Amino acid sequence: MKITRKLLIKWDACSESVEWFDIRFPEGTDHTEFLQALEFNRDWSDWAKQKLARHPDCPVDLLELLAKDEDWFIRSIVAGHLNCPAHILEQLAKDEYWGVRHAVAHYSNCPVDLLEQLAKDEDWMIRYDIARHPNCPAHILEQLAKDEYWGVRHAVANYSNCPVDLLELLVKDEDWMIRYDIARHPNCPTATLELLAKDRHDVLRITAIRILKGRMKK
Repeated sequence: MKITRKLLIKWDACSESVEWFDIRFPEGTDHTEFLQALEFNRDWSDWAKQKLARHPDCPVDLLELLAKDEDWFIRSIVAGHLNCPAHILEQLAKDEYWGVRHAVAHYSNCPVDLLEQLAKDEDWMIRYDIARHPNCPAHILEQLAKDEYWGVRHAVANYSNCPVDLLELLVKDEDWMIRYDIARHPNCPTATLELLAKDRHDVLRITAIRILKGRMKK
């Protein structure tokens, strides 16, 4: 990847950095030589790596290099790159730092096998991310609907295309807020709403009755 004075200015590099670059690389340079030259300055090196990792034309070989960086934040940026290939995502899905796995879980085109892997992550926030992923398949949602942590079940209950059978499963949840989520779900069956209209929790019961009345008017 070509690094030029114009690119540094676009990145809002300070005048001192641009001056150093002009002296060191008057004709510009490639990303390998550029990063090697920055090894003397950790702060600037990390700044440059972040900029490179966010660049839409960042080449795969550079993404591979940055995916192994000791700074977890840089690895997380790589995980969110639109052109990040599957083999790098697979590597980052096993990262020891949750913030990197979180970035993989948010990747729009995350492969199903990685969604399945991360749906079993020990950190509930990662499982929560998977339950909210737009491409999360039904069999993973079914698994997460039984998660021990209520926040994960909450995400399933609010999933826009949550299958009706899972809504009917979660209507029996011990946490009233999960049942409340089901009552407010646009795909909640009328029969399920009628059941919730008799719930022991006042707020939930009133909400279900109000939604039922609204449907009757339509």
